[in-house]
Amino acid sequence: MSIPQNTVMPSNDTTHIQQTNLRVISLVVMLGGWVLALAYVLGYVISRDARFLHLIAAQSAYSIALTIAWVLQRAGRHRASTWLMFLSTFVASIFMALTIEGIGVVLGVLVAIIFSIIAWQTLSTRSAALAILVSLLAGIAIAWIDINTPAPNRLTGGFFVTTLLIVAGGVVIFILLINALRGIEFRRIGAQIRAAFLVVSILPVLIVTVFQTATLTNVLTTQASNALRQNAELVTERVNTQLFLLASYVEEDASNPVIRNYLQKPDGSVSFLVLLASRYPGLISYGLLDKDGILVIDHRGSTRGNERDTAYFQAAVSTRITYISDVVLDEDTRRGVFFVSKPVLDEQGKLLGVLRAKISGEQIQSIAQESAAQFGTGFSVVILDEANIILAHSARPELRTKILAMPGQTTLNTLQQAGRLPLAGEISARMDELAAQIEQANPQTLFTGSLLPGETTGDYIALSSTMYKPWKVLTAQNAGVFLAPARNQVLSTLLIILFLLGAVYFGANLTTGLLVTPINRLVAAAQELGKGNLDTPLALARKDELGTLSAVLDNARRQIYDLLQTLEQRVEERTQQLTLANARNERRAQQLTTVSIVTHAIVSVQNVDEVLETITSQISEAFGYYHVGIFLLDENREYAVLRAANSAGGKAMLARGHRLRVGRQGIVGNVTNTGRYRIALDVGEDAVFFNNPDLPYTRSEAAFPLIIGEEIIGALDVQSTEPNAFSEDDLTVLGLLSDQIAIAIQNARQFEATRQAFAELQQLYAASQEIGWQSTTGEGDIIGYRYAKGNLEPLQKMPETATTTQDNTLTIPIALREKEFGVLKIRHSGRKSGWTENETRMYEAIAERMSFALENARLFAESRRRANLERNAAEAAAKISSSSQFESILRRAAEEISRFLDGAEVLVQIQPETLEKPAGKLPE
Repeated sequence: MSIPQNTVMPSNDTTHIQQTNLRVISLVVMLGGWVLALAYVLGYVISRDARFLHLIAAQSAYSIALTIAWVLQRAGRHRASTWLMFLSTFVASIFMALTIEGIGVVLGVLVAIIFSIIAWQTLSTRSAALAILVSLLAGIAIAWIDINTPAPNRLTGGFFVTTLLIVAGGVVIFILLINALRGIEFRRIGAQIRAAFLVVSILPVLIVTVFQTATLTNVLTTQASNALRQNAELVTERVNTQLFLLASYVEEDASNPVIRNYLQKPDGSVSFLVLLASRYPGLISYGLLDKDGILVIDHRGSTRGNERDTAYFQAAVSTRITYISDVVLDEDTRRGVFFVSKPVLDEQGKLLGVLRAKISGEQIQSIAQESAAQFGTGFSVVILDEANIILAHSARPELRTKILAMPGQTTLNTLQQAGRLPLAGEISARMDELAAQIEQANPQTLFTGSLLPGETTGDYIALSSTMYKPWKVLTAQNAGVFLAPARNQVLSTLLIILFLLGAVYFGANLTTGLLVTPINRLVAAAQELGKGNLDTPLALARKDELGTLSAVLDNARRQIYDLLQTLEQRVEERTQQLTLANARNERRAQQLTTVSIVTHAIVSVQNVDEVLETITSQISEAFGYYHVGIFLLDENREYAVLRAANSAGGKAMLARGHRLRVGRQGIVGNVTNTGRYRIALDVGEDAVFFNNPDLPYTRSEAAFPLIIGEEIIGALDVQSTEPNAFSEDDLTVLGLLSDQIAIAIQNARQFEATRQAFAELQQLYAASQEIGWQSTTGEGDIIGYRYAKGNLEPLQKMPETATTTQDNTLTIPIALREKEFGVLKIRHSGRKSGWTENETRMYEAIAERMSFALENARLFAESRRRANLERNAAEAAAKISSSSQFESILRRAAEEISRFLDGAEVLVQIQPETLEKPAGKLPE
């Protein structure tokens, strides 16, 4: 079973439905398993049959497995739960079929159908396909096991168990299908209604039909079984009567004085024998044997033959009672015959001879055929001897004298020697299945099989045994014959179901039309609305839920229609608003771009004048202002001096040094005094008259303070030719720009001061470096070294500096920070060409490293000299301070200083006016 093509099931919903179905099914199956276990316990208590103990043990294990499956489902392991439930049910069903007879077919069909539906509702598509295949195979296996398992030691299910399975299974299938309809989302409501009608109406009818058919089948089977048993008893009675009649005739004739006298004094007359033989049905030969087994005479006048070794003679002589022989093949006709014999005794009980009657086997065949014809169509009668040799067969007479199944060689030889089977030709009837069933069956037991070669089923067979011979009578009736009423009922029911199906479908269509037609009208109207046709009415003249829904939808349609009438005006208004918003956004974006450019200028340009000029140009271009100027306060903070402007008038004002007094002149003076921005207009209540000949077109002006920390350093002046030119966004951005300009000015000033200080420091360092090298080179006569031909010699004169290579000589200056203080000359006498670029670069790198090394060495030597000087000064100070006498201090100071200066003349003198000052006061 698969989901119909007209269904759409989201994966999340499908998973939820599958889990819900599994939760319900696992709980129901678990409870059903325990209930069935209790039923087995009740069966054992009532019957005390030990076979119920096996069922109880198996069902308990099965119920435990179902409980585990339910626990797994509760734990979220849905797939494991489903498969455990499936496999445990299949195993339990197979065990039930092995234990209970007659329920396998019904149980197998129900297992295949029910668990296929469960798999469809609880598993994914791939797993469900596998589970359905397993269910079908399990159903087939259960039915096959029940059919082919021998009946002994099995409980009989009976009609009640079968009916219970059918009803319970039908109810379960009905519930599962109804549950399946809940999980299917149809694309059309009509299809869902029709499916629901068909399932709800047809499935119960099918269940009732199956139940009635099973009931009728059971009734017909019971009636046929009873009739079959009666017919079997009737056939057996006829065979017994025939044998009894023959035996009675022989016994009566054996005691006849005429027979006795004839054996004592044979006269060759046969008239009395002919008269006696006329009573025997199927008689072939009626004769008298003397006590030695020699044929005295028979009713045909024959007097030749020695029958002393025959079984019927030996048995009659030895037992002295009437004997009926087995059916043997006649030596002349090769047809089946049997003998009835009786010893003939005189008055004293002495053996005179044996009376025997040779009867044709056709007599037994006649009984079988007449009985089968009397019973009616579909009946068959087969009579077998104790070796399963066919004595009579109403349907297939040619099978007489053949054995059902080929016996072993020893048995075959014995039967052939006894004349019961032919020595050549076809011996077996090839009915081995029937022979096996007869071995397992008991007298008066019914079983199913076939009395025809090559067939195994189709007949109900009753087995009975004759009284005077160990013969078996098989009376059979074809199941198709006595079940014909059930088959006819099934056909009639199918026709009724088809008619009912058509009626239900017709009724479903009518019901669907009543429900779906107004819905389709609503759908069609909604589709028209979707196309834009808002004048399509939606109201339905109904008072039910559909009428309410249509009224609500129609009201919504009218509201939408009214809304669309004013939509164009609203769209136009919104378009204008969006246009204005876009213009503001574009202007804002341009302003923000200007802020970014100004910020970049602050970082990249370090000169104050260049920064201010760049800022005024960028603001004017970005905002479209007529004039942009930047004022900075002078050193006395009395005037705001124009330092940068973009307009022609502003440049003229800049050329003549335009300035405004702080706090007194214009809005710039006001802003530089208060530190708050101000706007001036020539219209409105706060109109101002702009009288500046350099900027004659100004109609709006705004000034913003330039503040660093809490200090006002200037103002940003912006003028426009438009009245009311400054929006709140413009003021916000210009205020942000004024903060950035103040930062730019501060950075430029700091950069200028830093650059100036760095230049002074470079000059001081260069002078110190030059003095240091002069001091270093002046300390000795050696100013360099020359290495040539393996000899190293000092230089006492500086060679001329050059940067070119002549006569294969490479001259490279030794310089540090653009200050040359030496030269490196390299000459190769064997080189004919000039120096390569790589060689020149390599030696320049060496000269550069040499300059750093020489400078480090000079600095180290200078540091060491200063350290020695400081150490000597400290020692001298210590010696001087060690004296306490005035004259000693002066003398020690002169000595130490002279020692520092290598014996130079040193004069240490105290000023006379110092000595004349009052004591106790040190000179200032």
